[in-house]
Amino acid sequence: MATPPLILGNWKMNLNRKKTGDLAVGLKNSLHDLGSGVTVAVAPSMPYLDAVGKLIEGSPIKLAAQNIFWEPRGAYTGEVSGPMLLELGCSYAIIGHSERRIYLHETDQIVRKKVRHAMDSGITPVLCVGETFEQRQQGNKDVVIMKQIQEALTGIVPSEKAKIMIAYEPVWAIGTGQACDPKEARETTEVIRSALVDLYQQHIADENFIMMYGGSVDESNVSSYVDNESICGVIVGGASSVLEKFLGIIFAVA
Repeated sequence: MATPPLILGNWKMNLNRKKTGDLAVGLKNSLHDLGSGVTVAVAPSMPYLDAVGKLIEGSPIKLAAQNIFWEPRGAYTGEVSGPMLLELGCSYAIIGHSERRIYLHETDQIVRKKVRHAMDSGITPVLCVGETFEQRQQGNKDVVIMKQIQEALTGIVPSEKAKIMIAYEPVWAIGTGQACDPKEARETTEVIRSALVDLYQQHIADENFIMMYGGSVDESNVSSYVDNESICGVIVGGASSVLEKFLGIIFAVA
């Protein structure tokens, strides 16, 4: 059976407690009869994970974390482990987002440790890869993405029960309103698959990795990306923090 497309709302650091709660309740009330044709997940700010988890309880909405550390416990001030996230009900963790790579200097090696720990904890990693505008202009997009894939996944063993989501998020498209051309996005997922085949047997690459897209996704363009073949989901940023816009995206896919 094909995996339903995943619509993942990344709320980043944009909403306070009340707005976060109102958005979660609004989604729950609107998606109570969503059906099995699409999976919806939300990634609120870390302080509100527990509250949102309780608010969406009994709904089809799943909980995601915006980050995860690479150790289950220890003297790591300010970090959050996989077991902690699992206890809060998280199903997914966003790993390697360009904002963390840029502002917090996360390397591919750090990303790999986080992917491994998420899988060890029973949480599905959503691994983000993508090129900057400068790398794109220099003609290095494919090389950059293949390197990110290879360095982040070397030694990682996916399986039918422990799949990995990979989101192509061109850095220049995030939050800019300038979305990547859907044809190019699909072609880039083939580049990603080529990198996966270099690491794994063909059937492992085909069966245990799910491709997503992220970068200025909205109601008008989302159906151009999600074809359930090359791309089976999207990460939605700013539009996911506005109830009407996020619902429009969800229903456009569903």
